[in-house]
Amino acid sequence: MVGLDPNDCFALATYKISNALQRQQQDRFPYVFLILSIPGLSAAAVAPSVPDDFVWVMSVVKGRRVVEEAIAKELGRPEHADVFQGILNRMTEGEFRLISARRAFALLRDLLFERVFAVRVPRFNQNYRNAEIDMHFSISQELTPVATFLEILDRDSLQVLAVRLDRGEI
Repeated sequence: MVGLDPNDCFALATYKISNALQRQQQDRFPYVFLILSIPGLSAAAVAPSVPDDFVWVMSVVKGRRVVEEAIAKELGRPEHADVFQGILNRMTEGEFRLISARRAFALLRDLLFERVFAVRVPRFNQNYRNAEIDMHFSISQELTPVATFLEILDRDSLQVLAVRLDRGEI
């Protein structure tokens, strides 16, 4: 729907990008989003492991973030460990990548109509209740591997890295 291979696509809520930039201005240090991408692991693959009662609560209760955090905390308890062990084991297959808030915003601004599906759909909020308005990024092309980030930090100074993050180069 946004011109990216689904296996190379990461969706990030636009309000999170905006909030990160506001915090960056306020706190005076660059914000980054850290993403762990695991090939073939999607919400659809994890969904069967989540008890139906939790799914029902998510569908009817307002204040989703608080509910999501409570459910995540509950599912992290030892009695649920066996259900999610396979998913946890798959984390070693993944790669951590990051994108600075500034770069995320620049791409959002430049690719708004290509990568934010919601702005192309009439009555998006009516048709997709409670859906977030997401910006979609190419994992391989627009997110920086953490190893590369650490190489830059090792090669250059912390100040150079901070400037590059603030300029949206990383």
